[in-house]
Amino acid sequence: EVPGIFAINCILEKTLQGGGTVSLRTDAQGKSMGQATLTLPLRN
Repeated sequence: EVPGIFAINCILEKTLQGGGTVSLRTDAQGKSMGQATLTLPLRN
């Protein structure tokens, strides 16, 4: 954790089937999941 930095780090285990460089999925780096995460509601 870094005070004053407004960011989150999400670890999505077992989503790339071996990693971004070996996965056959079209979105190996999780761009779709990142965009979906931006739509999630946050509690204050």
